[in-house]
Amino acid sequence: MDILVAVDGSHVSEDALEFALDRFPDDDITVCHVAVPELEWGGFYESWETAAERGEAILEKARDLAGDHGLSVGTELLEGDASTAIVDFAEERDFDMAVVGHRGTTERRRALLGSVAEEVMEKAGSTVLVVRPGTKA
Repeated sequence: MDILVAVDGSHVSEDALEFALDRFPDDDITVCHVAVPELEWGGFYESWETAAERGEAILEKARDLAGDHGLSVGTELLEGDASTAIVDFAEERDFDMAVVGHRGTTERRRALLGSVAEEVMEKAGSTVLVVRPGTKA
């Protein structure tokens, strides 16, 4: 099975990657990160280059975590709206499943900010496995 794991540098996405590595050690896992400049109220305060550098560091950490499990993973740095970029990449590469972490947000916060995990579930053409914090394989 070809599995895509989306990571954002949070502990929640690290839990999702850990879950995928533990649960699917014999499958092909690709880890992606969507580089998006950090926002400040009213505009960007980080360049795309800085966001990409931060993304590469997050992907390096993912490769290290896979190595700790005796595995290797492919990695891909994406740009754009997070949920759209993840779904488009998953469809382009025809992954069997996507794995995403989800913190769980209040209705009010979700209405204001949206949830990448929920948007991926709604838009994806394949199975999406949502991993909550601390979930064990």
